[in-house]
Amino acid sequence: MIPERVFSTISLTTKRAKQFDTPLGNFSYIQTIAPYFAIGAVQELFNQKYAFLIASPEKALCDKMVFTRQLNLNSQKAVASYLGEDLRIDIELLRGLNCNIILQCIETGIKAVQLTHLYKFLKKLR
Repeated sequence: MIPERVFSTISLTTKRAKQFDTPLGNFSYIQTIAPYFAIGAVQELFNQKYAFLIASPEKALCDKMVFTRQLNLNSQKAVASYLGEDLRIDIELLRGLNCNIILQCIETGIKAVQLTHLYKFLKKLR
């Protein structure tokens, strides 16, 4: 959803947080609780051989908001500004997101107020 190249890959884990710097890039693992981790995870297959979990676009957006330190979005207007100006996401791409995944993230209680503003903003886009 973002128009730039990614220099760092961030993943969630229910295990201990870690960080690896390699010639291919930076890889960070952020610890979270199991109920939040499982939401929006989709199993993909690579080369008909390797299975892995990846976050749906909705969950990735929630993860970005939840795990960005000192991010305080207290209104739908602040969410719109964050998405469009800070992350440079084309707002039109957000119209088709599954808001039920965002509701599930809200139900865990992690940054529920900010995710509720995201949910309401996305519902208005439709």
